[in-house]
Amino acid sequence: MSVLECPSDLTLISDEMSIGDVIQDIIRMGPHEDPLHVLDLDDVVRKHYGWCAKMPRVKPYYAVKCNDDPRILQTLMTLGTGFDCASKGEMERMIGFGSVPSLLYARSKQVSVMTFDGAAELEKIHQYYPEARLVLRMRHDSKLVRCSLGKKFGCDPISEAPELLRYAATLRMNVIGISFHVGSDCDEHQVYYDAVKIAKDLFDYAKTIGYDFSLLDIGGGFPGDNNKPIDRYAKAVNVAIDHYFPAELDIRIIAEPGRYYVASAVTLVSFVDSKRVLKEKQEDGTEKTRMYYYLNDGVFGTFYCTAHEAQPAIPIVERKAGAKEYNSSVWGPTCDVMDLILPDVLLPELDIGDSVVFENVGAYGQVLSCRFNGFAIPKVVAYLREGTWKILQDLTAAAAAISARSLDSSDGMLLVTHENYAPIAEATYLLLNTSPNLTLIGDEMAIGDVIQDIIRMGPHEDPLHVLDLDDVVRKHYGWCAKMPRVKPYYAVKCNDDPRILQTLMTLGTGFDCASKGEMERMIGFGSVPSLLYARSKQVSVMTFDGAAELEKIHQYYPEARLVLRMRHDSKLVRCSLGKKFGCDPISEAPELLRYAATLRMNVIGISFHVGSDCDEHQVYYDAVKIAKDLFDYAKTIGYDFSLLDIGGGFPGDNNKPIDRYAKAVNVAIDHYFPAELDICIIAEPGRYYVASAVTLVSFVDSKRVLKEKQEDGTEKTRMYYYLNDGVFGTFYCTALEGQKAVPVVDGRMNARVYDSVLWGPTCHVLDQIAVEKLPELDVGDSVVFENVGAYGAVLANGFNGFAMPKVIAYLRECTWYGFLELKVLWITI
Repeated sequence: MSVLECPSDLTLISDEMSIGDVIQDIIRMGPHEDPLHVLDLDDVVRKHYGWCAKMPRVKPYYAVKCNDDPRILQTLMTLGTGFDCASKGEMERMIGFGSVPSLLYARSKQVSVMTFDGAAELEKIHQYYPEARLVLRMRHDSKLVRCSLGKKFGCDPISEAPELLRYAATLRMNVIGISFHVGSDCDEHQVYYDAVKIAKDLFDYAKTIGYDFSLLDIGGGFPGDNNKPIDRYAKAVNVAIDHYFPAELDIRIIAEPGRYYVASAVTLVSFVDSKRVLKEKQEDGTEKTRMYYYLNDGVFGTFYCTAHEAQPAIPIVERKAGAKEYNSSVWGPTCDVMDLILPDVLLPELDIGDSVVFENVGAYGQVLSCRFNGFAIPKVVAYLREGTWKILQDLTAAAAAISARSLDSSDGMLLVTHENYAPIAEATYLLLNTSPNLTLIGDEMAIGDVIQDIIRMGPHEDPLHVLDLDDVVRKHYGWCAKMPRVKPYYAVKCNDDPRILQTLMTLGTGFDCASKGEMERMIGFGSVPSLLYARSKQVSVMTFDGAAELEKIHQYYPEARLVLRMRHDSKLVRCSLGKKFGCDPISEAPELLRYAATLRMNVIGISFHVGSDCDEHQVYYDAVKIAKDLFDYAKTIGYDFSLLDIGGGFPGDNNKPIDRYAKAVNVAIDHYFPAELDICIIAEPGRYYVASAVTLVSFVDSKRVLKEKQEDGTEKTRMYYYLNDGVFGTFYCTALEGQKAVPVVDGRMNARVYDSVLWGPTCHVLDQIAVEKLPELDVGDSVVFENVGAYGAVLANGFNGFAMPKVIAYLRECTWYGFLELKVLWITI
């Protein structure tokens, strides 16, 4: 590769070299520990020139939410695109690159062009920002889209839009045009023509009430995969705008393409981390082999849209000579059973360390990722051809001129953001100068009082997680009292807030780390867990549930102490982990133990996990009983097991005590593993320790009133409330695992109750929190959710530029002094 002087995070390649050659070089240098996103900036450049050639009248405003990699943004800025920013975070990101959007208004860096689709939002803008230029967003959904955005945004162009325009005229608001969005990744082109036609009707109607519109925004939805050209879409758009908005009308026409620009620009290079061979019984009594492959990337990395929006993931693998093909399941690396990329795909047999490549992952593959379970977000490595680099250098001066245009110019970036709220004030009950991220409160003060103080000081711009560390302490002592023989190893993946980890370290719990990232996090706190081994910071106790994994450990780490993970799932759980992990205790476990003995591997015990958030207790008794049978069998082949791990699954909500679970566990271990056997019994509670310790305080950012026609001809009112937190913040488990979100609101005197939908703040239609009957709320009102401490923070990401919840931690004075008496140093975070 030829490298010229360029940014350190960009590699230049010769003009004759293809990105495929680059990927093959990366694979040859592998396997790599972390997944890699190979970014081809030449592809972005080609897409831009393709857009300009095919739709010359439509100015593209790149949707920053789709992929906000700085090299993509800087490339597009140089090429002269605009930028569609849907949040303050996205807007500030663009300003940070030196971009001064022409529509950016001087008042508190607000935006002079904003969309609206309801009366309540119009009133909010009228109250706080009456000089804004407004665009009415109408609803016109395609039925052939990945996500239908009209479920969340847009007014009906016939029954609602005219009334809204009349209301805007009454308020003397400056409405300048119409926008629509047909939906994400649209698979039909005619819908654009139809939408433009309807928009023209609204232009004409607006003229009758005194408006003279000058802007049409045709939104996004254009495909971007390398096998999906936009020619037919461009033709439909061009025919429509030339017919309904001919050039002589001087209407400014813009679009918000995101996926189009970046989908094909990024290729994922992942590797097989682990492998498992399953023998599945068929109806005729024969066996069929199925392969499980565990990659170093998954649903919490690149493949959110594959798991939750049915976006295809097509693996590209090397076909080795003579390799047999098997039905295979391809999993991500985390402990979550939802981390399944491909449930059933025919693949040639792969080995640990083999590459698996996926094209077309540039749209949302990075921005929706998070560091759940301590696994790394894909690393982006960017490439650009030398010839293109020189062209961009020549354009730099022109791009600088574009970004420095007058604020009064009508050609620039369309930015839409929320109102700015006052930041949280310092609590009046701060008593001692402890860690800067910990507030001490009086012993008599309830966490509910703290929350009420926070609400009174609001509304706050960002959502807040109120962390009650005393609740964590109570849970620990409750565990020790109810299951004194079971040593808790807190599951770090559940909530890795440093104040929780330090509190539990102080209390003497162990820590269950499921990745190198989690292990290094604990070592960083000065913790040296008893199960940490000196060899390259590896762990001396490891689980296995298949022959391939056993062989891998035997090859690379033969002195490890091993625990066989058996499968024993409860049917009353939120997630059944046996779909992904664990061997059958009858048909597979004895054979695996015999194989381990043949390899002279040191197996020391049995583990199981009944599933996440279990709602039955008897399953623990039954699992312990089965584990005892495997202890007994192991003894017959020369093993003397010393460890039983009963996993997690214990509930943690404030209305779910663990007494019945503790009783089942105690009865089982006292019967099958009495104390005189000296078996070490441990568990991996996560949700139990932290679920009830965190309360979310969110606020209503926006509101919409819908009138729904009933069969009898009457109208029914439904409320839409848009909060400052959502599925990409606290509520991942609510939307995707069925976890109930119960809003707590302040019911005003005589407030009417309506069927209501609570939405999160992002542009995504999946960002729906709850459907409830609620008293009418206003913009700025608080909405509180308890029991969000388990997975509510670790699964959050900064999608769409919205802030992840800020965690504010509280501890009572008496608990703090108790820690000091233990002579434990609280590490300043």
